[in-house]
Amino acid sequence: ATRADTGASLILEGGGIDKSVRLGGITARLGSAEHGLRIVACTEKGDTPLQEADLAGPLIVIMGSEESGISPSILRLADQLVRIDMAGTIGSLNVSVATGIVLNQVLMARRKPS
Repeated sequence: ATRADTGASLILEGGGIDKSVRLGGITARLGSAEHGLRIVACTEKGDTPLQEADLAGPLIVIMGSEESGISPSILRLADQLVRIDMAGTIGSLNVSVATGIVLNQVLMARRKPS
């Protein structure tokens, strides 16, 4: 996993893109139609349930830390805020579990027949 607060770099490949981006400096430019990437942030504050989100195209998926979530400046860059709906009284998941759920949903969206 790559952590934004450590200043790690993220390599984006595919779709004709091979960019190295400092995570703390993700810009709206990366999510623009020019590059064909959309930024999807998974947060309990998301207005779209994960299972209803459009996850089929090229994406940057942002997951927040378990302690402080996703910073407001990064949330503002997102094209879509999604949430994982849960039953019962559980309010949040471990970030590695949440990431697995989100990436599985991305895979399922890409396997759907067009």
